[in-house]
Amino acid sequence: MAIIIIRTLIMFIALFAAMRFMGKRQLGQLEPSELVVAILIADLASHPLADVGIPLMNGLIPVLVLLCGEVLISGIAVRSHKFSNLIWGEPNVLIFDGRLNKRELWRNRLSQSEVMEALRKKDVFELSTVSCAILENDGTITVKAKAPEGG
Repeated sequence: MAIIIIRTLIMFIALFAAMRFMGKRQLGQLEPSELVVAILIADLASHPLADVGIPLMNGLIPVLVLLCGEVLISGIAVRSHKFSNLIWGEPNVLIFDGRLNKRELWRNRLSQSEVMEALRKKDVFELSTVSCAILENDGTITVKAKAPEGG
């Protein structure tokens, strides 16, 4: 029993350090590649914890490899705009000058009602009052209202 507790503590400390090393942004909102790494890390860490017959290093080494890969990808993405767009995508204009961009809705698998719901959460109730609405990489929608006429 003590071995399982010690192995669990070692894995916890290693995973905690790995997540902290990935940075605060990753803890708050995960990009798709970061989410995949987090899921893989959780899976890899669970095997040596569940089976004492599996050496602890069989869980730690793949976690470290994934961590290094994620840090490398993030570092390249910060330095290269093209690579960043390839890995994380780029924002999409959903509404321009009060008109829905149906092609972008289709590409992002969004319905008009989902967009309208997001607009209402931003206190926007009419498409005609929207100058521009952009679907950001993190899934949020940024809305810029049209300037009031005659003002």
